[in-house]
Amino acid sequence: KAAKLGFLVCHIDAQAGGTDDDLSLLSAFCSGLYTPKMLLSDLGEPGLQGVLTEISTTLDEIDVRARLRGLELPVPSLKDVIPDMVRVLREEQREAAGDCGARGAEIRVLLSLIAGKQVDGTRSVARLRRVYGGSILGKLGRSPGRRDARMWLNSLLLLFRPLGYRGVFMVLDEHDTMIPKTMDHHVVQLRRKMDRLAEGLPTEERRRIEE
Repeated sequence: KAAKLGFLVCHIDAQAGGTDDDLSLLSAFCSGLYTPKMLLSDLGEPGLQGVLTEISTTLDEIDVRARLRGLELPVPSLKDVIPDMVRVLREEQREAAGDCGARGAEIRVLLSLIAGKQVDGTRSVARLRRVYGGSILGKLGRSPGRRDARMWLNSLLLLFRPLGYRGVFMVLDEHDTMIPKTMDHHVVQLRRKMDRLAEGLPTEERRRIEE
């Protein structure tokens, strides 16, 4: 139902990866995203790249930059990075090659860094830029760490609405195969974070999805 209403849907496995800290939650969020088209038409690949690729089919770099102009983000650099990423993904589709060489490699690095993951054993943007080059990495400045991962997650959530989605509906997959005490810890931590992140969603919209 959330997909039919135009929301992105994010499926998070509470058991996988120990998603009770902010950095793991950010990573799980970036890999668990589904657009309405992915869910309703079974088209596209899930994850942040899939969402940005879908956006690139309808919006170009100029459109994205204009839509994000004036948007206040906890991580302002994403307003410069996301339009450039959309441009490269759009070029990949136009060239029908699925990869744009160095530009494509830079996008893969960026996607991992934004999700709080390591690339070649590091999350240092400066080190990775020396290896992969590219101007977009320079605009990112730095990658998220445990102390500011929630700021990056909040920024991504704020980005999606002006780019065409009504918001993000999160689905928490609770397994009964974990030790109950550990499972309870994961679920409680995730729900507390999600409740705070969902404060910007009008109550009536949450109710429409939940009914």
